[in-house]
Amino acid sequence: MRPASACFVFTLLILLLGASFATIPRYVSSAVTSGGNLDIFTQKTPFSGKGANEPSDAFQQQELVILYGLVTFGGDPIANKVVGFQINGPENNIQNFTIISTATTNVSGLALFSFRIPTAPLNLEQTIFGKWTVFATVDIDGGVANDSLIFQVGWLVQITNISTLNEQLKPQTSFSPRSPIVFNLTLVNIGFTPHVGTITIEALDIDRQSIIQIELDNQTFPLGESYVQASSQISADAKIGQANASATPYTAPPTLNGIPYSPSVYTPFEIVPSYGHDVAITSVNTSLTQVTAGQKVEITVVAANLGAFNETFDVTIYYDSNLIQLIPEISLPPNSSKTMTVEWDTSNVNPGTYSISANATIVEGDINPENNKFVDGNVTITAASTTQFPPYWLLLIPFMIIAVLAGIVLIMLALIEHRRRRRRRKIPGNSDYVVLIHPHI
Repeated sequence: MRPASACFVFTLLILLLGASFATIPRYVSSAVTSGGNLDIFTQKTPFSGKGANEPSDAFQQQELVILYGLVTFGGDPIANKVVGFQINGPENNIQNFTIISTATTNVSGLALFSFRIPTAPLNLEQTIFGKWTVFATVDIDGGVANDSLIFQVGWLVQITNISTLNEQLKPQTSFSPRSPIVFNLTLVNIGFTPHVGTITIEALDIDRQSIIQIELDNQTFPLGESYVQASSQISADAKIGQANASATPYTAPPTLNGIPYSPSVYTPFEIVPSYGHDVAITSVNTSLTQVTAGQKVEITVVAANLGAFNETFDVTIYYDSNLIQLIPEISLPPNSSKTMTVEWDTSNVNPGTYSISANATIVEGDINPENNKFVDGNVTITAASTTQFPPYWLLLIPFMIIAVLAGIVLIMLALIEHRRRRRRRKIPGNSDYVVLIHPHI
């Protein structure tokens, strides 16, 4: 064979072998399918869940969830691929939600499937509130590509607690008409992004009449837990008794078609008869109104807290402008009183007529300082008598003399009686002896 013919045959064989390899069917191995990819994400930009197994931002009940399945190979979109979706609601003992469906990719490689978060049965939010999981699969050249994402379902913004404080921001549950009140709110944002909205607070008295209305617009609710405080004043027309306050987060003011993020929360508090800070002396009484210098007088004082706040104050008792006694740090809760009795020693007080009074220190914010002082009346002190009286023991001398004389008389009578009895024993009577008388011769 000539060299030219040999080259032609060799070239022809190379072409035939290339054509044969081109017609051999390709079986994609796992290494090849690694070029295929499925990415599941939602419409919640920027936290949509793009990327392998990335979470999505939160949803709330009745909100539409749009799931996108992007199918690519080597970074290029693949059309007409059937993507399978399975959505599992949170596990619970009441009702589990499971949704299974498919969607086909378009020319952009996107398969779209949507569903709406169901409404929870009454008082059974636990059936839908919690973690939802999405699984998706697709066949790419005989291999399986998959992805998953999770998202939370619940109230996007919720007020979890409301409590009442006084103007010093201390917990307090009793207030009176016209008194200041502060509402302390705890909020939770379960999402990945801040939300903006409105908070409304309303308080109703025991007759269901509105006594407080607050609207906080353009509020930013940051991620996680946050706190908001709003101050107001109890209406002067509030009825005495139990009142209730409610707080609600809205997407916008209700007058601008804002809707609630979550249900209202409530807290009770008491409307009491008095209002504000008000300590007072309500009574001063003396045991005597006229005494002699040196006598002691009991003074009874009643101090009261007529306000709506716990108070600590001092009470000072005077005769005219002179101090009798200081009673320090009397602590009283709202609408309570304390009775105190002190003893006034008048030994060093000059004779005269004195006005007795008691005074309570004025607490901060005292709305009625005029009732902090109470004047009872007058106590008259007279000088002690200058007449010199003998000592009391001298008055006993006459009685002592009489007692001594009586004792002497009794002793003498006893001696006389004793002698008389002795003489009586010497008188002769019957005797066993014979007395012989011998006359003298």
